[in-house]
Amino acid sequence: MSGLPETKAGDITPNCITSTISGLEFNGIDYMVEAVKYQWEVAAQMLERIYAQFCKDKDVEKIAD
Repeated sequence: MSGLPETKAGDITPNCITSTISGLEFNGIDYMVEAVKYQWEVAAQMLERIYAQFCKDKDVEKIAD
């Protein structure tokens, strides 16, 4: 999980979330739900678009087999 993006807008340090809790709640408390949602619904998609544009600019057609 190393290298995951920040967990909220404005963070300057990547945050690797690790947890053995697989549910959204633990004892009635949302457990890092907002941080995980931000990483995958905002930050990761933004990084994917930047990476895709970089590859397009460099004429990369295929990354791996």
